[in-house]
Amino acid sequence: MATGDPTGADLTSGTTNGNTLPENPNFEEREITFDTPIELTSGVKYAIITNAAARTGAAQVHWAARADNPYANGSRYVSTDSGGSWVESSILDTWFKTKASGIVKDDGSFTPTGDVFTFDTTWNAQTFTASSTYTISSIVLNLQKLISGGGTPETVTVSIRATEGVPSKAINPTPTDAAADVTLDQATITWEDGGGATSYDVYYGDTPGSLTLVSSGQAGLSFTVDGITLGSPFDYLITRYWRIDAVNASGTTTGDEWSFVSIAFDQIRVSYRLISGGNGQGPYDSPPGVQGTDWEYTGESNMTTIKKLIAAANNTIWIEDI
Repeated sequence: MATGDPTGADLTSGTTNGNTLPENPNFEEREITFDTPIELTSGVKYAIITNAAARTGAAQVHWAARADNPYANGSRYVSTDSGGSWVESSILDTWFKTKASGIVKDDGSFTPTGDVFTFDTTWNAQTFTASSTYTISSIVLNLQKLISGGGTPETVTVSIRATEGVPSKAINPTPTDAAADVTLDQATITWEDGGGATSYDVYYGDTPGSLTLVSSGQAGLSFTVDGITLGSPFDYLITRYWRIDAVNASGTTTGDEWSFVSIAFDQIRVSYRLISGGNGQGPYDSPPGVQGTDWEYTGESNMTTIKKLIAAANNTIWIEDI
C-alpha cells in the first residue's frame, strides 16, 4: 500500500444516474451534490471515490483522465475489491472540481487524453489536497457511459473519503533518551503515539544499530523488558538501546533509536589515616603502606557494607536491595 491510500472512512457521499450520461466518446461535466456537506481542512489530503457497482449487463462508467500528472497535489488509485485495497498510478490523474455553495475551490480539471473505467468491484479514486478550509457541498466529474457491450449503468456513487498516510514516529520515551539514572528494577519502557499508529514493533538490545525485535504488532504504549535477553534486572552501569516502530495500514515508520544507562554504585572506600600535619585536602592516591602528603592508606575497610539503596523524590521514597 502506498502512502496516502484512500483507506479511511467515507465522510460524505452523493449519487447520480449513470444511464443519463452521454455515450462514449462524449463526456459530460456532471455535478453531484453530497447528501451532507462536510468541512475540509486546509492542507489535508482527501480522496474522491467513484463506483458504478449498480449496472446491468457489461455497462461501464468512464472518468476522464490524463497520463502526464496534470494535478500535482494528488494521485489516481484503482481498487479491484470494492475499495478494500488500492493501487496507486502516480502519473495518472482524473478530472474533478470541488465546490462549496457553487464556488469552485479545488480544481483538477484539464484537457483529457484518456479515461479510466468503473464497474462492479472496480472502483476509482483521485486524491487531492484541500487548498483552504471550506465546506464541500458538491463535486463535478467528467464522465461518460460505455454500453457497446450491452446493459446500462445505473446509480453511480461518489464519496469523499479520508486518506491514511504512514504514521509519525513514536515520541516521549521513558526512560528519556540517554538517561543515566535508571534503577535496576525499572523493567517497563513507555512511549507516546506521534500520530496515526495502530500498533507498534518494539526493538531492544545492547548494540546500537543491531537491535532485536522483542514485540511485534502490539497495541499498547509500554513494554516490560523483564524476562527477555538483556532485560531487567540490570547490572550497574550498563547501556541498553531501544526503538519503537509505528505501524498502520499504509506502512511502518522506523522510530528513533533511544538509549539509557543504569545507575552507578561506587565501591566502598577503604580506610585512610590522616598524617600528622596534613590538612585533609590531599588526594587518596597512595598505595598501601606508603605515606602520602595528607593521608596514609591502610589497605583496610572499616565500613559496613550497605545492603540497600534509598532515594527520595517527589514525596516518594524508593528502597532497592543491592
